[in-house]
Amino acid sequence: MSSPDDGASAGAEAAHAATLQLALAVGLVGISLWRVDLATQRIHLNDWGYALIGHRPQPGGMPLADMRACIHEDDRQAVVDAAQRALQSDSIVDAEARYRRPDGSYRTLLTRRIAERDAQGRPVALVGVSLDMTERRDADEQRRARLAAEAANRAKTVFLSRMSHELRTPLNAVLGFAQLMLRDEAEPLATRQRERGQRIVDAAGHLLSLIEDVLDLSAIESGALHLLSEPVPLAPIVTEAVDWFAPEATRAGVDLQVGPIDAVAKADARRVRQVLANLLSNAIKYNQRGGWVEVSSIDRDDGFTGLRVRDSGCGMGPQQLQQLFEPFNRLGAERGGVAGTGIGLSIVRALLDGMGGQIEVRSNPGAGSEFTAWLPRAPAGAAATIVAAPSGAPAPVPPALDVLCIEDNAVNLLLVAQMVALRPRMRLHTAQDGRSGIERALAVRPHVVLLDLQLPDMEGLEVLRRLRHEPALANTRLIALSANALPDDIARARRAGFDDYWTKPIHVDRFLAGLDVLASQAARVPAGT
Repeated sequence: MSSPDDGASAGAEAAHAATLQLALAVGLVGISLWRVDLATQRIHLNDWGYALIGHRPQPGGMPLADMRACIHEDDRQAVVDAAQRALQSDSIVDAEARYRRPDGSYRTLLTRRIAERDAQGRPVALVGVSLDMTERRDADEQRRARLAAEAANRAKTVFLSRMSHELRTPLNAVLGFAQLMLRDEAEPLATRQRERGQRIVDAAGHLLSLIEDVLDLSAIESGALHLLSEPVPLAPIVTEAVDWFAPEATRAGVDLQVGPIDAVAKADARRVRQVLANLLSNAIKYNQRGGWVEVSSIDRDDGFTGLRVRDSGCGMGPQQLQQLFEPFNRLGAERGGVAGTGIGLSIVRALLDGMGGQIEVRSNPGAGSEFTAWLPRAPAGAAATIVAAPSGAPAPVPPALDVLCIEDNAVNLLLVAQMVALRPRMRLHTAQDGRSGIERALAVRPHVVLLDLQLPDMEGLEVLRRLRHEPALANTRLIALSANALPDDIARARRAGFDDYWTKPIHVDRFLAGLDVLASQAARVPAGT
């Protein structure tokens, strides 16, 4: 038979165990328990409460003034007001505040408080609990910052897309008609007029390159630039780039040379062209009359292959090399009268990084420069494929081709008409909105439809969808011809079903070469069959 003392002992043990369990639960959850004695103006906290604010426990409690001094000055009045509301009512009052720890860091605490009253209902203390909300608030702030950054990026993308479109549309007329004047054999320009026309083309081309560089830099910064990784033979890219820059090199009095090129990289062909174009452009611009530029390929033992561009230019010193890849830093070249943006090499490095490569530079003042664009080498036996951009070399006798251009801008239509007229066996049909374009396509059954994406009555993508659903147009090639040139615009159009995407401003030789390729394909597969 147990004694009363045994029962009391068991009860005490149970109470002690419950107290320990409560303390453990409070500690695990991270709850600060506290009580403010209004008579002594001291606050008593549990161990976790002291740990949160970074102070050692004080047996007699912590002076309330010291506790309030820990509160961030921007949050202090809210805590005082919450305490007053709790004392004046029987309600539980919440307030959130940041508390400064001795090491200078802050913890964000959510505190719930209520008044403790005596038998007469007078407040004698404030009691409450505080929860550490720091990680949650930091996560919320990071999430809000991320959402704000994403919204800003979207707004920037929309703005750049619209600005690009608005700038490219008039540039299309400037560049297009200037090029037509320069190549007009029926009414050739006099020597001085030809020089003036070439200056127009060069200036407009510089403005276009500035627009494209800014768009590329924006896409890279926002992570919106999508790069392919496939076998790319470098020889065709070098041949194309050298042909492209040969006139510029001749005007600058620079000899453009090509060394051995026998390599296949794993990369994005379009972006490799862009890298090489930037390197060649700089090598020619910052050279000297009677100088030279050489392009060659080189392999490394670690599985990389490189395109090397060497020049006989002025070279660079150590300080210039340190600043070489800073955006918009032209290293003083802006004072030398050479046109440029100062972001081309930043884009080169970002593109190579994105393709798993790197850029290597060697240069000395007065001894020229050597840039090597390293790219992962494609595995032996990999199928090397490349989609070559129209080079401008016309086919000897282009086959017949029916072309429908759906475009609402009368100047752009006139430009396309005059370019197509340079191919006598090609017939141009036109429409100035989506509905009439669809009707015209069904009536003519053209081999090719050149479709603007911004039409007055419907989106170009909707016109594309309707044309794709017409069995009579199953073999018609549908090509976007647009001033929207952001990578996302192009990717979206290709996903929607366009066979190709040609951007404005139109380069006359490339435009005609593209039509020649389409004509050759159409000769093998008649439209409308």
